Amino acid sequence: MVLRKFFKALGRVFGFKKRKKRRAPRKKRRAGPRRRPVSRRRQRHYHRRMVPRRKKRAVRHKTRRRPGKPVHRASRPSKTAKSHAKTPWIPAGEISHYFPKVKAAVFKCRVPLAIGDAVWIKGKNTNFRQTVGSMQIDRKPIERASKGQEIGLGVLRDVCEGDGIYLAKT
Repeated sequence: MVLRKFFKALGRVFGFKKRKKRRAPRKKRRAGPRRRPVSRRRQRHYHRRMVPRRKKRAVRHKTRRRPGKPVHRASRPSKTAKSHAKTPWIPAGEISHYFPKVKAAVFKCRVPLAIGDAVWIKGKNTNFRQTVGSMQIDRKPIERASKGQEIGLGVLRDVCEGDGIYLAKT
């Protein structure tokens, strides 16, 4: 500490100047659109706000149809839509195993099933409809399957274990 003060005083006597630290050269800015300067107010408070502010909830106003105003044609149910009701589907079972080489799915019947019935197979990646073409129990072809039987069903596409089988209500 004492030596430092001594050399400082010595430097003042002989006129030595303190060396300035050299900075790295500044990078040249690329030509392009000029950035808008940030306002001083924003500049001052830029780092102060650490926690993001909560978003304001959008208020949904309930809209009601005023009496006397006509309803748009698109929102009115058509006459044909009423007459053609969707086909109700009954859950017939869940696929427990699938054989990809022979394209056969194994499932336990919850409802009676016959050849020619419309079946809808729906799962996570599967969604198709088909008519029952072939059914087997222990590799023997059958015409009808009753409730509780475990049957093999020939399918048109690949299915997965856990996909549901639905029967068209007639």
